[in-house]
Amino acid sequence: MMRISTIAGMIAALLAVSYVPASFARITPDVISGGSSDTRSQACSLSEYELYTDEPDFASLDDISDVIRNLTGHTPSRSDAKKQKTIVFTVDNNLRMLEYSVKENRGILTFAVYSRYALPYMDQIVRDFFSEYGTIVPSGCSEYGTYTIDSSEDFSKDSDLAFTGETNQNPLSYNCGDTVTFRVSLLRKNRLVSAPYFHYEYRTDDGTEASGYLPGQSGQLVLTLPGCTSPGTAKLEIAAVDQEHEQLSSFDGEFTGSAVFGFDRITTARPAPADFRQFWDAQIAILMASSPNEVLFKKCKENHSDHYDIYDAVVDSPWDKVYLHITVPKNASPHSLEIRMRYQGYGFDSAEPYEKEGVIGVSVNPHSIKNDEDNDYYEKQSEKLDCWVDEDDTRENCYFLGMIMRDIQAIRYVEQKFSDLWNGTEIDAAGGSMGGFQAVAVSALYDKVTSINISIPWMCDIGGGDAGRNDGWAPDWSEAGQYYDTCYFAPCVKCRIRGFSAKLGDYVSPPSGVIALYNALQPDKELTFTQNVSHGGKAGPYDPSYTVRGSPAIFEKQDVIIRNNGVTAENH
Repeated sequence: MMRISTIAGMIAALLAVSYVPASFARITPDVISGGSSDTRSQACSLSEYELYTDEPDFASLDDISDVIRNLTGHTPSRSDAKKQKTIVFTVDNNLRMLEYSVKENRGILTFAVYSRYALPYMDQIVRDFFSEYGTIVPSGCSEYGTYTIDSSEDFSKDSDLAFTGETNQNPLSYNCGDTVTFRVSLLRKNRLVSAPYFHYEYRTDDGTEASGYLPGQSGQLVLTLPGCTSPGTAKLEIAAVDQEHEQLSSFDGEFTGSAVFGFDRITTARPAPADFRQFWDAQIAILMASSPNEVLFKKCKENHSDHYDIYDAVVDSPWDKVYLHITVPKNASPHSLEIRMRYQGYGFDSAEPYEKEGVIGVSVNPHSIKNDEDNDYYEKQSEKLDCWVDEDDTRENCYFLGMIMRDIQAIRYVEQKFSDLWNGTEIDAAGGSMGGFQAVAVSALYDKVTSINISIPWMCDIGGGDAGRNDGWAPDWSEAGQYYDTCYFAPCVKCRIRGFSAKLGDYVSPPSGVIALYNALQPDKELTFTQNVSHGGKAGPYDPSYTVRGSPAIFEKQDVIIRNNGVTAENH
């Protein structure tokens, strides 16, 4: 055992040493093919050049323009095309981390870096370059060098530090057995930030694991890792740490992302119960035998709008009372409005009114509790409401049964109450997280729903964790809980899928469960995943999104080249 530990330590040490860049200082330029001193004496005026970049988000052109103005007294204009007398700023994936190149060919002077995340350093590179050669553009030059990056020690916790990352192909499109290469960058306002080390942990749904510490001086980590050999996902987490391997005191964030293998073949770990539809048909029959009688209907005192009338309503159902807000545009024409149902995520609070032109906006409280009460009221409610599936629950007394039935009863009430304004056809069900779970269930059980719009849907593939998958925060599989798996409702959804989005860094609603839901829905569908965003997080400016359409899946083309740079994670 001691020998194995020693060998693993030696491998990790060698891996770390091989990764550290040779220098962080600007190296002496190499003169290559046509870059002799005689050639450099042949020059033309920098003031004749325009600036061009093929990177639309490259904001540093203003800084570079200032650099040239300070050196020459001339402010260069912008060009919309690469042509003679142009200074071009671009990405060259053949370069290594921290490297730049400067080349001149036929009157085009090209500055290149290895990644778009290094583009903000161009003003530094341009300043160093022209300071050495003066205000004259060297003709026929060819120069390579390295540049310094920002240090994590310079920033406090409010410094906008953030990770971002991408894979060497669309992360949804890997085949089973493929390897995957991640490039993860630590950024502050689009500039790379150095860290002493990066700590990574990697796990596939079929049990492959890897972890370790690698140098973070370059601000980026490139890892090539084994993927799933069977349909599933792989999860990568990266944190920036100090010399003692403690998380940096200046930064408490991390990267969490995923890659998907065998997308079309990902299904739930367990099949739906054989009597799933019969059980729910019986519950719907009970609901339809009831009348959505109005207990309360009044204008809200707490919510006011110049363009909408907002009502507080309470409705009877066989599963306790339904509490909802209804928002109606003022002066709407008869039979002109769509009904849009908004179902809430996990939590214990008031339903928020939903205002949108052209629709009757209906916000349903997922619990049988009042809206527009004070905080003390909701704190007391949260102490006594379960909102979970317990081991001793039966499918008939599960908390989610009443929630779904109240959701449908709310639709029945609004149809009747506003029959003069409703257009008689369109009913949209929408929500995120637990609200997405509700929207899928409602649209599966109530065939009057004409469209759904869901994000980060919860309760997908609740048996996935038992099967070894990277699971999320949700009730474990149980005899009762299996009747509430969002994926099992999907084959019964016949309406239009108006929107569907999720996150590859979300391990409350894990990607494998969301994909199982997608694969169980009808063929006419579209799903957009965003990389490195958690369940409640928001995408940053460089967090990429990927869209898949139809069945079998059609992936958006993605042209990404990530060079391994000699860093491959071994299984430890």
